[in-house]
Amino acid sequence: NPGTDALFNWLGALHSVKDRVPGPMSEELFGLGEFIALIQLRNLFHHQAEVASRVRALSIDGFDLVSDLGILCLVDRPVVEMALDGIGSKFRDIQRPLAESALKWYGSCVNIYPAMFNLMVGIVLLSGRFELSPNEQAFDRLAGAIEHDRQSGYPITVSGDIGCRAGDVDQVLARLMEM
Repeated sequence: NPGTDALFNWLGALHSVKDRVPGPMSEELFGLGEFIALIQLRNLFHHQAEVASRVRALSIDGFDLVSDLGILCLVDRPVVEMALDGIGSKFRDIQRPLAESALKWYGSCVNIYPAMFNLMVGIVLLSGRFELSPNEQAFDRLAGAIEHDRQSGYPITVSGDIGCRAGDVDQVLARLMEM
């Protein structure tokens, strides 16, 4: 299970990526809803308040659950809304809907893990377009997995949708939030 600072560290690294890529690529990052949502969470976390998150395996006794991800990273809805309120007024009309659509909203919580996953795919793809090749094994493994999935006809991003036969998703997530 990730430590309590895992999300803080990941978001900090995301901010560092933004500062280290060429200007045109940085501009394209701000066209990705996942990036907008997660950088706003980072800004809230760094400047205003701690962003508490709960990392959970997608498993609850008594429920048959299916998803394209087996992990959830849940953040309280008011915290995410506060983070998205931080989008500057100049860009809010365009960026807020992008950010909202990149997240999975369930009752009192938001699952940000699909956005984290899809953003990493987006960064790899943008890196290829801008001919950047970080000398990192983890990056190379992810780029290789994306290429393999493309060649095999598999989707390279996830929906993050959760399905269940018994109960509804809000009940399932409420139980996950209690754990």
